Amino acid sequence: MSRQLVAPLAAGVPSGGSSGQVLTKNSGTSFDYAWAPGSSGGLTLPLTQNLTFSPDSAWNIGDGSGGSKPYRIFAYSDLTLGNNDMQLSIDTLSTSSSLKLNAGAGDLRLETNNLDRLILGQTGNPITIAPANNTVEQRNGTTAQTLRIYNTYTNSSNYERATLSWSSNTFSLATEYAGTASARSLVLAAANQLFLRAGGTSGWLVSTGMLLAEVDNTYDIGASGATRPRDIYVAGRVFVGAPQPGALAGDLSVSRTTASGVIYFGTNGLSFLQLNAGNFNFGGGGIRFQTDNTYDIGAAGTSRPRNEYLAGTLSLGTNATPPTARAVPNATTGLLLESPGLSAQMAGKTGGTVGGNAYWDGTNWQRYDVAQPAMHLAVGQGALSINYAPAGANPISAWTQRIGIDATGTVTLPAGTAQQALGQYVGAPTFSVSAVNAWTETPVKVTITSTGALLRIEYSTCWKHSAANATCQIGLGFDGTVSIGLLETTQALATASIPYSGVYYTTLAAGSHTVAIFMINNSTGTLSIDNGINSTIYVTEQRC
Repeated sequence: MSRQLVAPLAAGVPSGGSSGQVLTKNSGTSFDYAWAPGSSGGLTLPLTQNLTFSPDSAWNIGDGSGGSKPYRIFAYSDLTLGNNDMQLSIDTLSTSSSLKLNAGAGDLRLETNNLDRLILGQTGNPITIAPANNTVEQRNGTTAQTLRIYNTYTNSSNYERATLSWSSNTFSLATEYAGTASARSLVLAAANQLFLRAGGTSGWLVSTGMLLAEVDNTYDIGASGATRPRDIYVAGRVFVGAPQPGALAGDLSVSRTTASGVIYFGTNGLSFLQLNAGNFNFGGGGIRFQTDNTYDIGAAGTSRPRNEYLAGTLSLGTNATPPTARAVPNATTGLLLESPGLSAQMAGKTGGTVGGNAYWDGTNWQRYDVAQPAMHLAVGQGALSINYAPAGANPISAWTQRIGIDATGTVTLPAGTAQQALGQYVGAPTFSVSAVNAWTETPVKVTITSTGALLRIEYSTCWKHSAANATCQIGLGFDGTVSIGLLETTQALATASIPYSGVYYTTLAAGSHTVAIFMINNSTGTLSIDNGINSTIYVTEQRC
């Protein structure tokens, strides 16, 4: 096309041109004309200019209803729909090309079957994904996938992000960071309850801040001998089994939900302490207190244990050799109270007692063995007594005092306790003997029953002889036989009365015996007992 500026002509047609050309304005400048190829009523392809439509927004490329649609549209850069609202473009001007979808002021929607599947909303509106099967999937054959959501991103070496990922057949939800970024927290939150499950079964749930098992008494924390937690720190209460009434913050309540059963405490796989029906059973070791002489078992007047059963020794005090209470070593049914370092005391404000086959139950005295008698030593305020009760049914109805000591030191013994009078003879018998040099039993005689204890024999008599200067002997005999000669004496005057008395101690076998005064006539004449004066024998058994 030739171009020239021509002055206005009278004829109005510039020079030049060729056959078929037409005169065309080149610009808005006056007289800027040029000869150009004439139109044949269509487009000359390929186009060497923009394809435009007039009026705007009135014409189509192809006919959507008449079957006159184009097959493909090839664009090198941008495909713009509307007033730059929807753009499908690839940037060929930059080093790195990009494909852009721009919906302008509206939403960008991807649809299938005339239904929204992906909606990209405006600023502040969410991204909406609405798959036909209500399932969103990210997959690439058998290759594990990762979804990353960034909190900050500077480059691949400096970021904060959360990831959902598969790795080594394990699925993870995690927060990650790199470079100068910070480690961030991860919160799992549910408006109602948060469930933790594995293996397709019920497990644990978090509800209103509490960690609960979905099924009661079914799941464990840790496993026996492995995968165990190390420490558990609790500011409130810990209940094992049924909650105990009265447990306070910081208390550990361990109990079984049934009336029977055992609670075990142990270390290294061994049970050292068992709690069974309210009783502690020790399997090994012992109870020790961290600080010596500081803590108690029970409290004064309250919170006290009921009974204590010891197979060994109870040691009291802080001395290296303290007083002890233990079973008698070679007779374990007996009790031995020992004080190796000093004396032992048993004291009470109003008194104290020591019982043999007897104890006071707070109301009555009772026998351990009703077939045996009982004794008890009672020490009161100013008195002491030893008391006896025969065998019989409980309770003991009465005690018989055997020994008593009052505040003045007076000792009271039952009759026959310290000594017992076994028999006596008091009389003025008629007795004479003329035979000489032979022991003769006199009528001064008594019959006794001895227990075998020591006997005290007190005797007295008066003798006389028919001849002056006559002699005789006096002795004691038992059971008709003289035992000992006690006296040989001489009478100066005929028929003078000679008194004689004495005391003799001996023992006889337990049983019945006779005790008598024996005499020997050593001179010719008659030896006799003066019956004008009483002769006596007193036999007393010394029992203590």
